[in-house]
Amino acid sequence: MKVFNHFCCLSLIVLCLSSFPCLSQAMPLNEEFQYYNPYSHLQYPNEIGLLDEKPWNPLLQAKAIKIKEDSASEIIKKLSALVFIIGGSEKHTTLEALDLSGSNITHEELRDLIRFIQRVFPNIKELNLSHINIGEAGAIHLAGLSRLPKLKSLLLAQCNLGSTEVTYLTELTQLESLDLFDNHIGDNGAIHLLHLTQLKMLDLTHNYIGDLGVWCLKELKELRDLNLSVNQIGDEGASHLKELKELRSLSLMHNHIRDEGMTYLAELTQLKRLVLVENNIGTESIDALKQTLVGCVILSDS
Repeated sequence: MKVFNHFCCLSLIVLCLSSFPCLSQAMPLNEEFQYYNPYSHLQYPNEIGLLDEKPWNPLLQAKAIKIKEDSASEIIKKLSALVFIIGGSEKHTTLEALDLSGSNITHEELRDLIRFIQRVFPNIKELNLSHINIGEAGAIHLAGLSRLPKLKSLLLAQCNLGSTEVTYLTELTQLESLDLFDNHIGDNGAIHLLHLTQLKMLDLTHNYIGDLGVWCLKELKELRDLNLSVNQIGDEGASHLKELKELRSLSLMHNHIRDEGMTYLAELTQLKRLVLVENNIGTESIDALKQTLVGCVILSDS
């Protein structure tokens, strides 16, 4: 019965649109995206990645959508169906976050997808492209995200990005949060992050970052949350971290920091959470640090 009701609702929508052609053409698309018919995809709510047994009304208030394991063309079709349902214009949507992580997207499709997002969802705040093999051929298209002025959070975990690929992120100066978990940008890639001066959260876990890379990051004065776990950072790198006076959370798990590095970390008196597991730090140094950083939760092997 619920499926029948949904079908009746859609039939009424299509009938209304046929009576008012101007509504059915409310979202003009350029030639690149005119090869699909959104009507054919409006059957059930889960067709656009939402849960079953949900009424249509929540689509009008959706703030986050997740679509996974589709080609870019299928993703565009489903997003177009969403735009069609909510009134045919991005001005009517409350969508703030789009999660496409794990989707099967080729390098060329990534270009088309980013262009589509620019056109249809220009006000999006968070985009998740994690677990997509972007690599060098696809990274060049990431520069297009600079045309999304309200984009604040970008997730690119496990996207096969190296130092060359990171250069295409330098124009995304509007970002406040960047997740590069498990890539291979190295110290040469860290240099290019200097342009992202608005960053408050940065995850560089497992990225072959050394002391030189940390020296570059010390210029990101707005950082509150920094994850440098599973890298190659020693005491010299720890000495550069003391420049980040706004840090509240710092993870240095599985690095090469020794007792000397504790002297520098002790200057980060604003810290609320510090992870030092799997380093070469003695118990006495950890105890002394705990006495200095009162109110900070310190996780260590000691």
